[in-house]
Amino acid sequence: MSYQAVMQNLREAAAKARSAGDQAAAVDLGSAATDLATALPGSRSAQAAGAVARSWSQTVKVWSRDARAHGAALDSAAAEYGGNEQAAADAFGRIAAEMREQAG
Repeated sequence: MSYQAVMQNLREAAAKARSAGDQAAAVDLGSAATDLATALPGSRSAQAAGAVARSWSQTVKVWSRDARAHGAALDSAAAEYGGNEQAAADAFGRIAAEMREQAG
């Protein structure tokens, strides 16, 4: 496996993380619990279901945001690795050129 392949894997993982975040954001997990709370007005179960609905909705929102942020971090890492790789290649190219020049 080459260094280039690892960077490509990072980019693919980044896209998948962002996609997972986007897909999760579209899920209304709390609505099932909200429906239960509505069906049982005034009961302790309704209060608990309302708390569950809020918790699930918030958890999905945070998870989605974090998955997208993880994707962005993976993209940044791939870009930084690529920049470092290019800088190293440029430096070694200059060194090789100087050595050829000195060798005559």
